[in-house]
Amino acid sequence: MYLLRRKIEKDPLNPIWILTVKGFGYKLSLGGTQVAQWTYPDFTKIDSVIFQQ
Repeated sequence: MYLLRRKIEKDPLNPIWILTVKGFGYKLSLGGTQVAQWTYPDFTKIDSVIFQQ
């Protein structure tokens, strides 16, 4: 992720485009100037999962 941040961020140590979401992964911030509030998805509302091959 550091290499990608080096290519697209002005300051890779203080990113505004690719944000780390603790306990989840990474998030692309489309605004670039504002950090959007993140909420975890509600997995309790999933009734079933269909797998296709």
